[in-house]
Amino acid sequence: MNNRYLVSRDRFIAAAPDVVFEVLATPALHSEIDGSGTVKGAQPRGPLRLGPGAKFGMDLKIAVDYRILNTVTEFEEGRRIG
Repeated sequence: MNNRYLVSRDRFIAAAPDVVFEVLATPALHSEIDGSGTVKGAQPRGPLRLGPGAKFGMDLKIAVDYRILNTVTEFEEGRRIG
């Protein structure tokens, strides 16, 4: 079974768009912007910066530690990461 989930969120950030995009494109910074406290960090074997088709893993914790693997399916520099 192939489960796909679409997550979308809008939020005003008092920063230049290129700065925000750079944070989103850097997996090692995802735990810094996670509002839930579940993202522990990026797995070390992934890319330093995301791009089209990039695969990256994240270490998370919700009651127990677990890992997920993500694939970038949409990428438009400075505008979109999916």
